[in-house]
Amino acid sequence: MNRPLVKENSYVVDLFFTGDVKAVIYTKGEQGAELYLDHETYQSTGYPVEVQDTTGAGDALIGVFLYQLLEKNVSQQNLEEVLHHHYQEILSFANASGALTTTGKGAISSLPTKEEISHLQQKFKQ
Repeated sequence: MNRPLVKENSYVVDLFFTGDVKAVIYTKGEQGAELYLDHETYQSTGYPVEVQDTTGAGDALIGVFLYQLLEKNVSQQNLEEVLHHHYQEILSFANASGALTTTGKGAISSLPTKEEISHLQQKFKQ
């Protein structure tokens, strides 16, 4: 594997790249997330919010990440290309969703709308 080394997580991330795996997302809570492709690593910082409850934040981040891929008509054949060209947009939107989910109590009741996510992004211009 010729991917750049990932600090202390290098070995763990490498374990996920078996079979047809093309991308790995490492969520880091308030510090954002990292996206690993075969030869590239992308990072996106988190959003500073007043945390009430972290339940569901990771699920929200991953759900919105997948939603963004569907919006971009991702297929198995173009996944790496789409992620390479749109990683910042996708990770930023997903991170904002995870952050906003922590500002309320509970998982489902705290899920933000697209407008709320966009507003948080605009507020911090990531």
